[in-house]
Amino acid sequence: MKKIVEFIKFSFLGFFGVFIGFCVLFTLTNFFGIWYIFSSLAGEIANYFISFYVHKFWTFQDKERERTKRELAWYFLVIVSYFLVNTSLMYLLTDIIRIQYLWSKLILIPILSLPNYWATKKVFKP
Repeated sequence: MKKIVEFIKFSFLGFFGVFIGFCVLFTLTNFFGIWYIFSSLAGEIANYFISFYVHKFWTFQDKERERTKRELAWYFLVIVSYFLVNTSLMYLLTDIIRIQYLWSKLILIPILSLPNYWATKKVFKP
């Protein structure tokens, strides 16, 4: 039951992060004319800074402050890996397959959520 609650918390924060990411993506691309790849990365970076501390203390209830620097470094590696995979697949879907960029983002969210959960969990629960 604890794992289910943990995954629900992760998903809830994920939906919040998706909302932030979509707002940044849409705003930068449509109102400022920034290439969708850069806009997507900006949204992911905004989500990164919010999600680390919420995952640490709320999702995975990791109260160990001594490990925070190490966890932040590992979380950074997880997020960079996620950025690379997400950005590559988004480019493939949008520029090669010709799916509209917002639809590409929506397609990738469920595909990348579970691997992202497992990797993030490893950061806070070694």
